[in-house]
Amino acid sequence: MRLEEYLIRLGEIWCQANDLAATTLGARLANDGKLFARLRAGGGVNTGRFQDFLSFFRDGGNWEGGRIPETAVALLDNLANIATDATASLDIARDNRIDGQPSTEKASADSSEGDGIEPARSAA
Repeated sequence: MRLEEYLIRLGEIWCQANDLAATTLGARLANDGKLFARLRAGGGVNTGRFQDFLSFFRDGGNWEGGRIPETAVALLDNLANIATDATASLDIARDNRIDGQPSTEKASADSSEGDGIEPARSAA
């Protein structure tokens, strides 16, 4: 599911729970009553705006009766897991780089182990 699809689904849940139209939600979120129509048509949002929207949906005060429906909680939890997985992937990528370059130490060590070939040495 595209991230925008999560926003659309969260918007649908919010509109149903609050008995309001998507144009009203778009106006509240981004001062843009056509926001959800554009998202449905394949448009997107930048990461800052996406985070703002998630903050809005995570705030119980923005939901009727102050309660976030379980379907919305499940989507928000899934998005939190995606963010955690992405951060972990970035950390792994960073750990495998030295001075901005891919680390070749492990690959070099692995390729020469047990093959009987000594690594080339430069003459001093």
